[in-house]
Amino acid sequence: MKTFLKQSIAALTTLGLLTLSSIIPAKANLFDQKEVDQSRYVAIAIPRDFGPQLLILEQKTDARQCWSESGDRPTLVDPLLLNFNFTGICGRATDSNGYSIPDAAVSLVQSYGLSVTGASVVWPRDRWPTPNRYRPAAAPNASTFHTDLINSRLSQNGVIARYSDTGAGPTINEWKVLNEPIHNNYYQTTFANAGLYSSQYSALANFFIQARAVRPNSILSINEYGIINAASDAAAIEYRDLVNDLLALGAPIDQIGIQAHMSRNDISKTDMIRRINILAETGLSIEITEFDSRDDANQISPEQQKIIFQDMLEAAFESTAVDGFIVWGFWDPGHWRGNGPLFDQNWNVKDEASPWFDLVRGQWMTNLSNQTVNADGEWSATDAVFKGLYDFTVTVDGQTQVFENYELSEDQQFTLVVSESLVPPSHNIPAMGGLSLIILSVTVLGITGSRYRLKPVSGKQMLD
Repeated sequence: MKTFLKQSIAALTTLGLLTLSSIIPAKANLFDQKEVDQSRYVAIAIPRDFGPQLLILEQKTDARQCWSESGDRPTLVDPLLLNFNFTGICGRATDSNGYSIPDAAVSLVQSYGLSVTGASVVWPRDRWPTPNRYRPAAAPNASTFHTDLINSRLSQNGVIARYSDTGAGPTINEWKVLNEPIHNNYYQTTFANAGLYSSQYSALANFFIQARAVRPNSILSINEYGIINAASDAAAIEYRDLVNDLLALGAPIDQIGIQAHMSRNDISKTDMIRRINILAETGLSIEITEFDSRDDANQISPEQQKIIFQDMLEAAFESTAVDGFIVWGFWDPGHWRGNGPLFDQNWNVKDEASPWFDLVRGQWMTNLSNQTVNADGEWSATDAVFKGLYDFTVTVDGQTQVFENYELSEDQQFTLVVSESLVPPSHNIPAMGGLSLIILSVTVLGITGSRYRLKPVSGKQMLD
C-alpha cells in the first residue's frame, strides 16, 4: 500500500552553485559536532560534471573578507580568499567526493521516519544544472555528453546505484527519473539530432529503461509543472499523452508527478480534480510533488492561499489515483521563493497553513482513546477508521504494553498477545501458555496512509 500524506524530503541530485543559510549539525558518529556562529561560515556547492563538490569557508578573523555574495536563489559566492594569503584569516574545508553531506542529510531525515525521494536524475535543461561544458554555448560532442550523463546518473556507477541497498550511500527507493521534459527538451533534442536515438521520445524512454536496469524494485517517476496551475486542461492532456507515448516505447514509468506550484487565483477544486483524472487515464499512480503558493509578486493573497491549499489537499485525498502529497518546503527563510507553506520566519504556523493541520494532522488522522474490551477481550470499532499504519497501547490496571506498526488496508482483525502478568485474574480473558490473547485499540498513535474512504475494522479474540 502506498502512503498518501507521507512526510518526505526530495533530495536534490542536481545542485548547482548556492549558499546554505545554515549548517545543520550531522550525527556525532559521522562528524565531530560543536556549536558555531553560522554567520562566520558559508557552504558552497561547486558545479562539476553532473554532481557538485562541497566547499565550506570560515571567516576566522576580520583582517580580510573571505568571500562575497550576490544574487538570490541561487546566491552566487565569490571566494575572495583565492586572491591573497588567507593563512590564519580564512578556513577552507572540501568534501573530496561530494557525498558526505548528502549522505549525512539523507541518513538524518530517515532516522526521523521521513521518506526521501531522489530528484532530479535527468533534468534536460540548456542551463543550470547542466554543466557548463555541456551547454549549447560549448557546442559539446553529443556522444560524450550522453555517455557522461548515463555513467554519472543512470549506471551501476551512477547516483541511483550509490543510494541503493548495495551502494555506498543510504538507500533511496523513489526516484524522479525525468523532470520537466515538456518545458525542457535540450537533452532529447541534442541526442536525437546526433543520431543517438531515433526520436526525442526514444531518448526520454531510454532514461527510464536505464534506471530500471539499475534499480529494478524502485519507484520511477516523471515530474512536470504547469499542469494544475494552468488556464485550461491543455497542459494536463499534453502531459497524459506524453506519458502514454513513453509507456508505448517501453518506458517503465511507475508514477506521475504533478508539481503544483500555485500562482493563479482562478483554479477551483473542480479544475484540480478534473486534471488529476485526466492523468489517471494512464493507469499510473499520481503524486503531488511540489505544492506551494507564490506571493513574491502579490499573485495570491494569504486567504486565497488558504483556500487553494485546502482545495488541493481535498482533491488529492479524494482521488484513488493519488498516492502522495509533498509540500515544497515549509519555512519561509528556507523556501525557494520565501513563502513556505507552513511556517513564517519565526516558526509561527501561518493561517494559510491551517488546512494542513486541520485535515492531515486532525480530521484525516484516526485517534481513538479510552476504548474498552468486553469480558472476552474483544473490541470492535463502531465507527469507520482510515487506512494506515497504527500503534495500539493496551493499559490494564495502570500497566501498559505497546504494539507498533499494524498495517490496516482492508477490514481486518488484529490479535494482540499480552503478557499474562499484565492481566489480573479478575479479568475474564482467556490465557494460553502464559500469554493472554486480547484485542484492544486504546490509542491510535499514527497514520501514514489513507484514502477518502472509511473502512470499518473489528477486533476479535482468536484462540486457535
